[in-house]
Amino acid sequence: MTLTQDEAVLVTDTFVASDPVSGLRQRARSLIAGRRWSTQSISYGDQQEPIIDEYGDDSLLEDGSSPAGEPRWSFCFVLGLDHIKAKPGEWFADVEAILDFLQTLFVEEKCESRIEVRYQSKPWLSEHIVTVDEQTTDRMSVRRMIELVV
Repeated sequence: MTLTQDEAVLVTDTFVASDPVSGLRQRARSLIAGRRWSTQSISYGDQQEPIIDEYGDDSLLEDGSSPAGEPRWSFCFVLGLDHIKAKPGEWFADVEAILDFLQTLFVEEKCESRIEVRYQSKPWLSEHIVTVDEQTTDRMSVRRMIELVV
């Protein structure tokens, strides 16, 4: 995954029960390759996550499963936001494309996604924007929140 150099970035965090190699990774890469983004700063990444059991053990077994249960994977999109003031009419279509992808994934896998704005100069700081779940996302509120924090 290529990290963006933008100061402000939109980051999605999603956990799924199935290995992204089984199709999710290709779908995400197709999303990125299949549209004209208003920024060059767009990337996707995924990784396997340990599951911590009730005793605090997060070690994985040889088969990739956890003593606490089935393996889980996380994936994210990272979208640079430094350009949004210069391109006021274009940038939100990028966010909507990511929202559409995540809402479709929620219907298929029942996995929520958190969307936040994070800052390169303040890695400890993040601004929660929305959780993508069964509720219809109010896109104008999402847009206003991003504009407010960037």
